[in-house]
Amino acid sequence: MQVITWFFKGGIVMYPMLFCSIIALAIIIERILFWVKLLPRHKAFVEQAFADERWQPDQLRKLVNENSDIPLGRIFGAALAVKSDDETSFRLALEGAAKAEIPKLKRFVSVLDTIVTLSPLLGLLGTVIGLINSFASLGGNNADSSSKGLEVAGGISEALIATAAGMILALTTLVFASLFRALTRRQVTLMETAGTQLELRWRTGGK
Repeated sequence: MQVITWFFKGGIVMYPMLFCSIIALAIIIERILFWVKLLPRHKAFVEQAFADERWQPDQLRKLVNENSDIPLGRIFGAALAVKSDDETSFRLALEGAAKAEIPKLKRFVSVLDTIVTLSPLLGLLGTVIGLINSFASLGGNNADSSSKGLEVAGGISEALIATAAGMILALTTLVFASLFRALTRRQVTLMETAGTQLELRWRTGGK
């Protein structure tokens, strides 16, 4: 295959880029599956939690127990587990649980950011190595000009392939990292809004 041929022509930096590609692909697949499962469940949870205008703690606790494996379910569960009627305790439990969930939503995005930064640098390194090989072939003692020409072309090809591979990897990873950050911001806003609604219901109807 042409891709495999390009890989071997790209030089030694193609191996760390391959490693980064595998890591990025694994994270992207894991995050896509995570968000595909989470988004509809969060939406359904909010709709069910506030479907009735009246404060119904028993039904809400049942809903929370059924959704204890999603962030909003755990946040609501932590708030509803507060035994006292103190508003401060309720709010602190709500905010603390929400803060604990945010890193789970941002999981692995920092790794993708690192790959975005590292990939062009690896491509640049490959470019430098390829050019060094080209100039080294020019300075050799080989009198055969056609052989020198082939070696120079090979070095330039290595440089260009490494640069292109680094840019492709960085751009692809950047798209997904930006998407996951946007989804995280959206869900954080949803959690804050839902938490505020829960606190208002608790204040007005829970006493």
